[in-house]
Amino acid sequence: MITFEYEEILSRLLTKIEAYDFIDMTNNQIEEYLSDWIKSVSANPYLRKQFSSLTVDSDSSEISFELSYPIDDGYDQDFVVELFSLGVGLKWLQPKINSIQHIAQLFGSNDEKFYSQKEHLSGLLELQKRWKKEFDDLLHGRGYLFNSYLDGES
Repeated sequence: MITFEYEEILSRLLTKIEAYDFIDMTNNQIEEYLSDWIKSVSANPYLRKQFSSLTVDSDSSEISFELSYPIDDGYDQDFVVELFSLGVGLKWLQPKINSIQHIAQLFGSNDEKFYSQKEHLSGLLELQKRWKKEFDDLLHGRGYLFNSYLDGES
């Protein structure tokens, strides 16, 4: 069984985004959010199907797993960290898309800069769509490539 800490997921996620909202948070707040996001990601049935064993332990901030069709420990861990970082990124992005800023109309004077909420929301939705596709492709691609049918097992 392979075990790694939540910190690895956060580190991988931070290579994909510039999360300035984390700057204002305490370590405890970041750990709480990360723990909730990881639990939410692990509830995805397509993700769960990839594992013969998966334990998400919030107390120790660790994930222990065994893939249904393991390749080797290094690859398997990289795959799972990448998968969870994409999933956590999607969970981090969702409240930004559902923000009141995109619902309420803003007015400003000529001296104020005005950024179109529609354009900003479109950008966030496009980012979400790309990450969701990458997440799904990673899940489904592994399922297609590594399964008992292709290995000749029953």
